[in-house]
Amino acid sequence: MHDTSAGRRFLVTQFVEYSIFDYITKTSKETREDYFDVAKKVALQMLESIQELHEKSVYVHRDVKPENFRVDSNGKVYLIDFGIAGAYLDD
Repeated sequence: MHDTSAGRRFLVTQFVEYSIFDYITKTSKETREDYFDVAKKVALQMLESIQELHEKSVYVHRDVKPENFRVDSNGKVYLIDFGIAGAYLDD
């Protein structure tokens, strides 16, 4: 988190190149099986990222959809856009 001289706060994050669809189509070979292999690996990471969020914090994303995941050139999936995330409080 950074502060400006005007007192505004902003967050700087890394640039993550690909949408889920772009990554799967660009890295898949010609075969249908390869396309599904890449898609399964990405989907598993998507689920693992949500699981990690819930295990290591008290936050709930509240806007999980394919558009809120990005993939870097190494195939690592990132959950993004925490704009409407909220704390989960167990009473």
